[in-house]
Amino acid sequence: MEAPGLLVEGESRGCGRVSGSFQVFEALFDRDGSVKRFAASFVQVCDGARGALRGTVLFNSSGPPYPLEDDADGDGVPDAWDNCPETSNQGQEDADFDSLGEACDDSFATTFAWFDSEPGSIIGQGKQFSFQLSDGQFDAGILNEEGIIVIFRGKERWNLEFQPPMGGTLQLGPYEGARRDPTPVNPGIRIEGPSPICSATVGRFNVLELARSPSRRVERLAIEFEQHCGTTVAPALRGAVYFIASGPPYPPAPDLDADGVPDTMDNCPAHSNPDQADGDSDGIGDACDLEITNPPSCVEAANTNNDQIVDILDGLHLLDFIFKGNAVIPEPGPPNRPCGADTDFVQSFGCADYAPCRE
Repeated sequence: MEAPGLLVEGESRGCGRVSGSFQVFEALFDRDGSVKRFAASFVQVCDGARGALRGTVLFNSSGPPYPLEDDADGDGVPDAWDNCPETSNQGQEDADFDSLGEACDDSFATTFAWFDSEPGSIIGQGKQFSFQLSDGQFDAGILNEEGIIVIFRGKERWNLEFQPPMGGTLQLGPYEGARRDPTPVNPGIRIEGPSPICSATVGRFNVLELARSPSRRVERLAIEFEQHCGTTVAPALRGAVYFIASGPPYPPAPDLDADGVPDTMDNCPAHSNPDQADGDSDGIGDACDLEITNPPSCVEAANTNNDQIVDILDGLHLLDFIFKGNAVIPEPGPPNRPCGADTDFVQSFGCADYAPCRE
């Protein structure tokens, strides 16, 4: 809602800065836009002075009395003054000062944070509490290129940070195994308030909604979270943060291969593998792991020193490793393998290594 204009001038000096208010009792215009009837009262303050100029102006006025002013929501505040003209809000509350009353401001219904901490929680102090826009200011932005940070500033300050694994992009869906700082395989979570911080955190979070503008400004956000200080057995701080969120409900998390496992947790997001089998525990599912789907040939397996030649040196290198433990595993090995001889990928050599190789 834009601010109205007011200026009352005479032959005396003008005002550098004007503030005040006015009330229109009657306004009737002809087809050509000329004024036929007009009645209004006003209060004007010049340059912040203590004294005010009050008055009334009448032009072909038909009153008093004048017809009642329009009040569509019946809250006693005329529509011309009402910051929610279609929603009753007699108090005209507007905590974020955007000229849109809280009663009809969508951001008030969809921007908030709540916290539920277990007894002994370092961050939450065992309390349950929440923050609304009426309690302070919420800001959301991009963190380290792909992460998200939400800052609440009120009587207390809270920072809520959520990051994908290093090199990844934060997207809709659940994230498990979060740490204070992200790693190549772990997402990052850091919830901090006025209480002592955690030197190490573990937890999880679920991105229900995330919308960025072309300029990478956060437009909408909804994230649920759980954080522990130190280990997962430590008392938990659970909660959620919403920033101009559109739900609930929220759309389901993306599942590209339709195997029932969200892409954010799927170890083969482009290959259906509902069992998430990962025989070599390398974080890549068997369904899309070349080390499983394309095992080395016997020649590749025998070339233990990766010099592209199978000879007696390969046998000596393998024996040196088995009996002395001081052979250097060559890097890089054959494609997608740390060492050709370790065909079952258990980081040791033995007879079993020759079982999976293809003829």
